[in-house]
Amino acid sequence: MSLIGSLQHKVKRKVATYQGLGARLHATLDWMTVNCEPYTSSTTLRHLGFLSAIPVPTSMYNYLLRLGEGLLSTSLGLGSIRTPLVTSMKNSIVPVAYAMCAAMCLSAACQSPTPFSLRDLGSGAWAAIDKSAAKPDLAGSNTGFVIGPEAVLVVDTFESSAAAQKMMEAIREKTTLPVRYVVNTHYHLDHVAGNEVFAKSGATVMAQDNVRSWMRTENLKFFGEKITPKQREWVDDLYLPDLTYTQGATAYIGINRGEVLRVMPGHTGGDTIIYDAQANVVFCGDLFWNRALPNLIDASTKEWVETLNLLLRDYPSAKFVPGHGENVGDESDIRAFRDYLVFLRQAVSQAQTHGASSADVLKAVLPQVSERYGKWAFFDFAGPSIQQTDEELRHLKKLPQQPLK
Repeated sequence: MSLIGSLQHKVKRKVATYQGLGARLHATLDWMTVNCEPYTSSTTLRHLGFLSAIPVPTSMYNYLLRLGEGLLSTSLGLGSIRTPLVTSMKNSIVPVAYAMCAAMCLSAACQSPTPFSLRDLGSGAWAAIDKSAAKPDLAGSNTGFVIGPEAVLVVDTFESSAAAQKMMEAIREKTTLPVRYVVNTHYHLDHVAGNEVFAKSGATVMAQDNVRSWMRTENLKFFGEKITPKQREWVDDLYLPDLTYTQGATAYIGINRGEVLRVMPGHTGGDTIIYDAQANVVFCGDLFWNRALPNLIDASTKEWVETLNLLLRDYPSAKFVPGHGENVGDESDIRAFRDYLVFLRQAVSQAQTHGASSADVLKAVLPQVSERYGKWAFFDFAGPSIQQTDEELRHLKKLPQQPLK
């Protein structure tokens, strides 16, 4: 066995000690077996110079260095002999050991944590709950998927292609069935940015009519007046739905497994819920925020309250996957969220009496929201939500224009 081969054999046995080491390390070792000249340190350094900027743990480096020197001495019977040739041969272990360490660290660094956690909802339905701390593969929202007898339906595609790719990998770990459909619950960036990942695999992307019209226009406003060319390009390149509907549709992932797509107003002018009867699960998109203050930038809160009442009436025992929030909800969570919107409308309406200005309304309502909902997630939305509800009740709120038919 060659020197590099011996290192490869022993390190592969040791590799389980270090978490996150994988195929990248083994590929580097395979490359060394073929290409490294064990007795020419300059050659090894030249080929692996790109690794020199990667910091490596001293303990890992020292282990490999001692291992290599021991193998060299034992295999060649050199012991403690010191000659220029032997010294050169032993020095060659240094870049090899460093390259192996760097490959280990590179592998661990590149294996970023999955930006969501999967929750099994039964009967092939899964929720993917955002891990907000995961960077850079930002999920940015909750999604999910349903595995049927013949195919898979995916609900929303996160805020990044990287997160969507992780979702595809998670699906592939559970089934080899094709992803036939992707449903965008609404147009907002954090729910549609990974569409192309699934479209390239052959999936049909579906959404309410307005979503296709708004994705590349209305999403620009989230970057403000100082939007950069790169951000604008990102929005311009969003993959649009292939198929749209006005009021709803049924997407079949098996002869008797139809996912009900139902348009319901409130969060935007193009919201869809997805109901899987077999698992008794409603994927709500941003029509439901579980113990979290919602984004009301496009909202019509009166209609939204009515939608939540319909969800409670039509799916009283269902599990509800929120667009945001750390947990899948039940009817009590839907009620709590509905009650927040009702409270907000009432508080703003009461503050508007006697001709109060918008500034006065904000000043009066914000402490009330803080007292009752200060522990909910996304509390930063409280101020804008009060202002937007104030505009809505004064009939001054600007909403996205409905596209012409």
